[in-house]
Amino acid sequence: MKSVKRFIFKKKKLNKLNLINIEYNQNKAFEKISSKI
Repeated sequence: MKSVKRFIFKKKKLNKLNLINIEYNQNKAFEKISSKI
């Protein structure tokens, strides 16, 4: 039971990291587009 909870916790942590990564990449892409205008 404990290992399942730990697994879910790790998954949540990974999801949070992925969201931050996606946001960062979107910002970078937006900066590139903005600099071209």
